[in-house]
Amino acid sequence: MTRVVYPRNLKMFTSLPAVVPL
Repeated sequence: MTRVVYPRNLKMFTSLPAVVPL
């Protein structure tokens, strides 16, 4: 958990790795 991700992306963030440059 380095950067705060949007709640909408959080759902996908949990399934996918934390390598999304969004």
